[in-house]
Amino acid sequence: MSGSGCSDLSETNTKGEGATEALKPRRYARGEFQCPPPDDTVPAPKPGGAGRFVKRAFDICFSAGVCAVLAVPVAAVCAAICIDSPGRPFFLCLVNSF
Repeated sequence: MSGSGCSDLSETNTKGEGATEALKPRRYARGEFQCPPPDDTVPAPKPGGAGRFVKRAFDICFSAGVCAVLAVPVAAVCAAICIDSPGRPFFLCLVNSF
């Protein structure tokens, strides 16, 4: 059994347990998964910085805009329910429990 990382598929299950079982390496079935070595060619992300603040500000502004845009149809549906039916647009159920 070679320990060359996750992509070693040369040791397949040959017991004839189906097509998907035959493609799994034996070490996966035994729970002996080993992570591949770290790749030094990919730079690690830098923590913090102005980019993080900009991303967070965009997330907040975009979600607030979506809520504002969707408030109009929700208000229209609530008005239609109030006009059409005698009840409230939001259902409230009180449950008595022990």
